[in-house]
Amino acid sequence: GIWAESGVRLSSLLHVAAENGFGGISFLAGIPATLGGALFMNAGAQGKFLSCCVRRVAALYRGEAVLLSAQECGFSYKKTRFMEGDWVVMAAELELPRQERNSVLEEVRSTLLWRRRLPRGKSMGCIFKNPPGDSAGRLIEKCGWKGASCGDAYVSEAHANFIINRANASSEDFKTLIRKIRESVLRNTGIVLSEEIRYIGES
Repeated sequence: GIWAESGVRLSSLLHVAAENGFGGISFLAGIPATLGGALFMNAGAQGKFLSCCVRRVAALYRGEAVLLSAQECGFSYKKTRFMEGDWVVMAAELELPRQERNSVLEEVRSTLLWRRRLPRGKSMGCIFKNPPGDSAGRLIEKCGWKGASCGDAYVSEAHANFIINRANASSEDFKTLIRKIRESVLRNTGIVLSEEIRYIGES
């Protein structure tokens, strides 16, 4: 496996893994994040999540160093125990399968090609988590929100779970649009969408 500090970029982690004959994390290609951020929210793509290859995580809890097993991290869909409480993720040991370098690089290229189909423009990625057995994007589109806007923030025509900053969208533009979408989906489908993004600062 590989020990990696939380500040390493996923792109660098993928490169080092491939050069040393490790695979299993090509689905993370193209995600603009560090390992620590990806661990914090159990990042994933294409139905796979980082938790599938985590063996241990080194963290600080209220200033005390702690070594957690994967089970102790509380991994679930876009959620971990690090989201609650005074945690600082420092490093992780990843248990990765052996894989030939060129095979890993080919998987990375395929993942990057897949990502090119996602909406272009300045966005936060997917806004809402997928509810069990359904797609947030499908529900938002069903409720007629594709192309809708608030100020300079608008719902992508390519994927309804992406909100794009057309030029100078404010945080209020995004928050207002998100609130209206959530209320509309609840009213029309009875499903409560919860955000995948996190709010920092004053609400």
